[in-house]
Amino acid sequence: MTAQNDFHVWINRRRFDGLGETVTGGELAGLIGVPTDNARIDLETDTGALRELGVSERLAIENGMQFLVTRRYVMGGGVKEGVRGGALVPIETAGRRPVEAP
Repeated sequence: MTAQNDFHVWINRRRFDGLGETVTGGELAGLIGVPTDNARIDLETDTGALRELGVSERLAIENGMQFLVTRRYVMGGGVKEGVRGGALVPIETAGRRPVEAP
């Protein structure tokens, strides 16, 4: 039996120490601040493939395991939009004038 602080895992390339012998997917998501209702938790297997873990799935921890935790949905994004009259329109037409180069 290993003491609680002897285990470390990698989540999104960040090291986390002091884990117990088992952990849930939701606990892993919580370590990096991703809400469990929006989290996708993947375990990197020995072959390099990813295996998705459920939020409530309990997993026996092995030292040095690697996980990828991402958000299933992201609000916002790269498309800038403004609102005019209740409709989304490109930001350039939402009352801003483009800046011309000198």
